[in-house]
Amino acid sequence: MSRTSSAILLAFAGISLSLPSGTAAKSKPKHKPGCSVLLYGDANFGGTSHRMLKNFGDLSEGPEVRNQVSSFVVERGTWTLFADENFQNSVGTFVKGSRVSQAPRDNEIDSGTCKPS
Repeated sequence: MSRTSSAILLAFAGISLSLPSGTAAKSKPKHKPGCSVLLYGDANFGGTSHRMLKNFGDLSEGPEVRNQVSSFVVERGTWTLFADENFQNSVGTFVKGSRVSQAPRDNEIDSGTCKPS
């Protein structure tokens, strides 16, 4: 190989491969942990919706779905949702991909915490 400065040499199990510079395999972008839960005012993902991106301690003073969450979708993170403000009376813990068409305590979700993932 005469142009070592413009080539990358890969060796695996005694096999050598020369690639022109700039053609090396690109690594996947790193996943950035985060939180996102989409709350709906009606069952079956209907009615007014609001996306929460961080812990929330009291929906009664917040978005349009306050004290009226009937269904939800966990988009990112692991969420623990609570029936009362300030993280009291856990309703359950839900992981990314969870789609709950009827909340365990209809219209009673008022706070939530997230562990980013």
